Amino acid sequence: MFKLLSDSQQPTLPLPYRYLSVYKVLEKEFKVGKKWPGLPGLLSPYEAEYRNLRISGRSLENYIHEVRDLCAHIKLDTSPATLGITGLNNEELGKVEQLFALLKKIVLQHLTTVLPIQVQHAPPQQSIADSRATEPEVKARLDRVRDEDQAAELERQADHWEHEAHGRPAALSDAFLECARQARKLAGLLKMLAC
Repeated sequence: MFKLLSDSQQPTLPLPYRYLSVYKVLEKEFKVGKKWPGLPGLLSPYEAEYRNLRISGRSLENYIHEVRDLCAHIKLDTSPATLGITGLNNEELGKVEQLFALLKKIVLQHLTTVLPIQVQHAPPQQSIADSRATEPEVKARLDRVRDEDQAAELERQADHWEHEAHGRPAALSDAFLECARQARKLAGLLKMLAC
């Protein structure tokens, strides 16, 4: 889940991919079989904000799923002038950008309530809204967790390569061991970043 949130923050990734990353977080949190029982409760406080965007007449919940389908299904344009894969057209792109910003806000707010993210309490003279974890704090926490997850994955891969090195010809064994050494080195760097 943290990898998905991290991907959604990467401006170099295509918008459909970033949208699908946030959508997948919702799916992991709320989808049970083919139903989404907790999703309406999460989205209802944001319905008015969504309506003010004026990007669709559909409900927020329905539009989130519709845009998921739009982003997930690449179509092949076979007309002679534009032969190849097409993405979102300009009108769709603007709507997806607006919905993506709102959906990201919803997901990050939700995660601050379900994850153990440290929040500093504001002094009495400040409002309660000022004491909430900010988006940069949440992103920093998610980045640390992502780095820890990647370090653990690299350690597992290094173990695998060390195991694969046994019983192989010397050159191949050396290559596996070198890959394992480099993976452990990178894992160590990621652990340092996560601190």
